[in-house]
Amino acid sequence: MTLFVLRRSSLVLAAALLLPAFLPTAARADNLDLKLLDHGAKLIKECRDKGYHQVGTLKFRVILPGQKVGSFAVEPLCSNLADRLENLLVLTNDPEKPIGVLHAAGVTAAAQDAKVSYRTLEGRKQLFKYSYFPAWGTKKETADAFFTGQVTIKEDLRTADVQIEVIDRAKFEWRRLKDLTFSVDIDRTILADAGLTFQLDRGAREERKPAKLDSAAQAAALARRKEGPAPTTARPDLLQVSVLVDAKEQSVRGNNGIGPGTVPLPRAGQTVSLRLKNISSMPLGVLVKVGGKSTIQEQIDEAPRCRGWTLKPGEERLVKGYYKDPTEDVVRPFRVGRGGPGELTPTLQNLVEVQVFLVAEKEDRKRYVSLRGLSEVERKDSGKWDLKTLQTKLTARAGVWRVSTRGEPKFGTRDWKVVTTRDQIPDEIQNATFAEALRISFETE
Repeated sequence: MTLFVLRRSSLVLAAALLLPAFLPTAARADNLDLKLLDHGAKLIKECRDKGYHQVGTLKFRVILPGQKVGSFAVEPLCSNLADRLENLLVLTNDPEKPIGVLHAAGVTAAAQDAKVSYRTLEGRKQLFKYSYFPAWGTKKETADAFFTGQVTIKEDLRTADVQIEVIDRAKFEWRRLKDLTFSVDIDRTILADAGLTFQLDRGAREERKPAKLDSAAQAAALARRKEGPAPTTARPDLLQVSVLVDAKEQSVRGNNGIGPGTVPLPRAGQTVSLRLKNISSMPLGVLVKVGGKSTIQEQIDEAPRCRGWTLKPGEERLVKGYYKDPTEDVVRPFRVGRGGPGELTPTLQNLVEVQVFLVAEKEDRKRYVSLRGLSEVERKDSGKWDLKTLQTKLTARAGVWRVSTRGEPKFGTRDWKVVTTRDQIPDEIQNATFAEALRISFETE
C-alpha cells in the first residue's frame, strides 16, 4: 500500500506511529470519474453508430465563475480530462471488436504545430492530417474523430456541468453530444484541479464527513475568489512552502502564503527546489506535483493515489526534484521553462501544486475511482501491449472492475463495480483529511 513517507533517518521510528494515519478520505460516490464511467458505453456506441475506427481525445475547455468563454488554461483540469476520456474509451472498449484509441492526440498535434486549434475550421482540418500513436501497439494512425468537451463551474462552486463533444472527419463538424452531458458535485480534488485554492479553518478540519469537508472547501475557495489578488490577514497555519532558485528563496508575488502566486522564471542552468515546513502541531502528509507529476516516482494520479511526504511538527523537507526512492537523495532535477502557447499544449510545466492532508480518526475503506491512468514511466512498454493488457493495468489503477450477471467482464456497458478490499488496490492511500490546496507558478512572460 502506498504511503506518505519520511526520510530514511526517521522512517523506522515513525512508521508505527505516523504512517498508518496518513490515508486520505475517500471520494463521494458521485465524483467526476464515476460519472464518466456511466457514460463510457455511450461513447463506444457513438463510435460504432458513426463508423469511427480510430478516435482520440483533446483538451477540454473550462469556464470558471465570471467567465463566458471556455479556457484551455485551467490546469491541470483541462489536460487531465482529455487523459481521463482516453482511458475511459480504452476501459469500455470491446477487445474482440476494438475501436482504435489514439494516445495523447492533443500533445502529438501540438508538437506538429503549437498553434493548431479545434476552434477554427482550418484547425480542425489540420488535426485530421496528422498521424498519432496508438494507446496500445505501435502502428501510427490518422483519426476518424476526436472527443473533447467543456466544463462549466457554477458561481457557488458547488456543482459543474460537463458536456462531451465530438469533432468528425466527415464534415470537420464540431458538435455537442446530447446524451453525453451531466452535472457533478464539486469536491476538493476538482477545486484543486481547477486552481480554486482553499484552506480549511480549524473548525472545518475537525469534520470527518467528506461531503461537509467539500462544502467547507467550496466556501473557502469562494471567499478567496471574492478577495481577489490583494493580500488578506490570513496566513498559513499548517504548511509553509518556499521556492528556491540556486538555493536562494524567491519572493512569491500575488500570494499571501495560502493562495496562488507566481515567482520569476529561472534562467537556463539554474536549479529549482522547494522547501516544505510543517508549522502546525500535527503531523502532515504533503503531496507535491511539479509539471503535473508527483515529486515521488512522477505519478500523475489524484493526490490520494500518489506518494507524498510526511512531516512531523516543525519538520522541514527540501525537495530537490523527482525522487525514484524517497529514502535516497538521488533525484532528477525539476525542468521549468517557457511552455508552448498553443491551445492543445499542456501548460503544466511551470506549475507547482501542493495538497496537505491531516490525520483521520478511523479507517475509511471506501475507494477513490480514478481514470487518470498511467505515468509516462509506467507506459514505457505500452507498444508491446495488446488491448486486454492495457485494460487490465488501467482497471487496476482505476479501482473498478467490469461485471456482468455471470460474473465475467462485460465490455461496452455501464456495469462497473468499485473495488472495496484493500489488497485489490495495494498502492492506494486511505484515511486522511484533504485540508489545503495551494499552487505557485513560474512566470513565463
